[in-house]
Amino acid sequence: MDNLERLQQLGAQALIATEVRVLAQDIDHRATDRAIALDPAYGAAFNNRGNAYASLQDYETAFQSFRKATALLSSTAAPYNGRGRAHIEKDRYYAAVRDLGRSIKLDPKLAAAYRNRATANYALGNFAAAADDATKALELEPEQDKSKLLMLRARANAGLNRFREGVADFDRVLDIEPEKVDAFMERGALLAKNRRHAAAIRDFDKVLELEPKNPKAFALRGETKLSDRKPDQGYIDANIALIIKPDYPLALRVRGDIFRAQKRTENAIADYQRAASLD
Repeated sequence: MDNLERLQQLGAQALIATEVRVLAQDIDHRATDRAIALDPAYGAAFNNRGNAYASLQDYETAFQSFRKATALLSSTAAPYNGRGRAHIEKDRYYAAVRDLGRSIKLDPKLAAAYRNRATANYALGNFAAAADDATKALELEPEQDKSKLLMLRARANAGLNRFREGVADFDRVLDIEPEKVDAFMERGALLAKNRRHAAAIRDFDKVLELEPKNPKAFALRGETKLSDRKPDQGYIDANIALIIKPDYPLALRVRGDIFRAQKRTENAIADYQRAASLD
């Protein structure tokens, strides 16, 4: 079997697996629909139906099912966790935090509720609360969504400029996923913010090794070189970013900063104005 045939076979297997999974989810929600028809006060069936519709990414229907489940199972944590997750998928983060708080109050050891609340708190900019929730979730279930939670906590710590904690979490993410571009990029940004220029540039270099045409990496490396008093080198990187992605606001702002450092005021103003018009 040649490589093309093997790839085609793998693609067909993946398609079959996806179809089987969707079919199973469809069967799940049909089964819960039948259970509810037989007993409209069966709260667990509404909760299970919510989970089934969430798996199908029908989050509004899932939300309605979880809402009914919370009315019938008001002292049970799971439906509030499910409804909180549905709120997150619909970008209703304040409501998510409220529901997930209720879930945690009912069951302080429900790791999923902490994971979901960490996501909602991070989206709201509540970085300290997000980091705390991620830590609690990792304590309760150390291997569940480990890389995702460490990445969220790293970003939260970076948002708080907790340098050591943020770098340590990015390091742990990269131990698990050695080629995770976002982790290199964001660790580089945190290192640069704390004037660890050489280490930051190494991270941006790694991003460009993995993705040679990543304009953000060029722009941030250019910004770091400017901060390291190497504006001419930074200028080259900013221009490369703009060749890859013309009218890229970040690169325009970085180049504007470089022009200002070089006392090329008119050029700096032009880049700042162009960036502002694109934001």
